[in-house]
Amino acid sequence: MERKRPFIPRVGPVDRQIGARIREARIASGLTLDRLGRECGVTWAQVRMYERGRNRVSASRLHAIATAVGRPLDWFFA
Repeated sequence: MERKRPFIPRVGPVDRQIGARIREARIASGLTLDRLGRECGVTWAQVRMYERGRNRVSASRLHAIATAVGRPLDWFFA
């Protein structure tokens, strides 16, 4: 019997674009990785993973990040 591999979602170009925008907004707002993480309820390492496009950002987490850096949600997709 063939064993199926579990589905592992891959990050794509949109995830990397959003990550780059998160980094841009964080730096422009003067927040550190640690400070943004604390404001959004994640670790600084997780924020770094978002910024590098290694992990996908959920909609609710992106909303928290947008609020913390003072940007509208659609700005991250522009």
